[in-house]
Amino acid sequence: MIEYKARIKAAAVQAEPVWLNANKGIDKSISLIEEAAENGLN
Repeated sequence: MIEYKARIKAAAVQAEPVWLNANKGIDKSISLIEEAAENGLN
């Protein structure tokens, strides 16, 4: 039997996009990634 010792954390987000504004959409994505990192996901 294989024994796994590594642990991972994963997250999923369901967020509405910023319609018709690519720059704001990118900013929103970065903000969500930063929030996840602040909460221990890397």
